[in-house]
Amino acid sequence: MKKTITWIIAITLIMSIAVACSEPREVDGSSVTNIWSDEDMEWKTLYRYESETGLIGYVDASGEIIIEPQFYGGHGFSEGLAFVRGVPGREEQTGFIDVEGNLVIPLPTALEARRFSEGFAAVSIREWERPNPLVDGTLGPFIIIDRAGLDVFGQEFIWVRSFEDGFAQVMLLNGNERYIDRAGNIVRRRP
Repeated sequence: MKKTITWIIAITLIMSIAVACSEPREVDGSSVTNIWSDEDMEWKTLYRYESETGLIGYVDASGEIIIEPQFYGGHGFSEGLAFVRGVPGREEQTGFIDVEGNLVIPLPTALEARRFSEGFAAVSIREWERPNPLVDGTLGPFIIIDRAGLDVFGQEFIWVRSFEDGFAQVMLLNGNERYIDRAGNIVRRRP
């Protein structure tokens, strides 16, 4: 078990260093409503681990437990936040936590969420009402939230990729693949 945690920490640390060394991304501000810049932010890096009881917690680079295992599921940290799922009976603990384990964006009905990227994250908040021929499984439509937990664009998507250079690839409910910019404008292709 300790070898597995050590390998996870090592791999995550290498990936974190690679991301930290990459140049900050800039977005043309002419039509941007939610400008996100993390060049002045220093994110404390924590690593997901699964306890012997199957619950998810988080450790620092030295392997010290920072957030006790208490979640039914959880993702890695990105931009200082990680999506976690409360244990059955405590679904109100589902949402995004900060590096101290505080639930800062409660999403008790969320089925799944993607990592934060450029200040946005995609969240699936319900199952499909009827089978969707464009996707496999029941994971419902996604909305895009900001760091305040607000649905910033008021639109649902079949799937959403992470924002990169100010754009995210999305699949609209009609099945068309497009890009969305940080202001919520849908464009056919990335400029």
